[in-house]
Amino acid sequence: MTNFSPSSVAQELLLRMDAEASLLKFIEIVAPDTVPARNNRLLLERLEAVERGDIPRLMIFMPPGERESAGP
Repeated sequence: MTNFSPSSVAQELLLRMDAEASLLKFIEIVAPDTVPARNNRLLLERLEAVERGDIPRLMIFMPPGERESAGP
C-alpha cells in the first residue's frame, strides 16, 4: 500500500488543474521532454483563446507536416 502525504496530493491536484486549464501545461506534464515548436505554441494559444471566447472564429492554414525547429 502506498502512503501519500497531504502535500503530495495537493501538489498532484494542482498539476492536474493546470493540465485541464492549458494545453501547453498538459504537454509539459504528460511529455516533459517535449518542447513544442513556436508554431505549435502559437496554435495552442489561439485554440485556447477560441475556447475562452476571446476569438469568435479562427481559420488555420498550415501545410501538412509543417515543422519548425524547437527554438524559443
